[in-house]
Amino acid sequence: MTQKVMVCVTEQKTCERLIKEGLNIVNNEDSEIFVIHVATKDLKVLEDNKAAEALEYLFDKSKGYGASVTVLKSNNIRETLVKFAVDNQIDYVVMGETRQQDEKDSVIFKLKNDFLYTNTKIKVVPLKNINQEA
Repeated sequence: MTQKVMVCVTEQKTCERLIKEGLNIVNNEDSEIFVIHVATKDLKVLEDNKAAEALEYLFDKSKGYGASVTVLKSNNIRETLVKFAVDNQIDYVVMGETRQQDEKDSVIFKLKNDFLYTNTKIKVVPLKNINQEA
């Protein structure tokens, strides 16, 4: 059975752990991995050398793993992720753990509600994994 996994990344090299987690989920060669980054319209990521370098690093890694890479521009990250997931019939969404103090303010919490009555599952990779890999 083909599985479709959407891995949500920011402009941080540590997001490679999320891509690897996406690879762990797929169960056969027919599975697809989509690495997606949503840039807000006011964020000029390409003018920020560090962010641009990190995204280029992640995209190179993604291609090496056979994943497709998408950068979308939107001020509504949650809505954009939901639309992409629905349009591409995503089975799993992989995201890094939120740094928000109140989980209810996080995109993850809101996405869980968006996908509550669907077959799409959300896998949250804990922040502690960053320290273990460093």
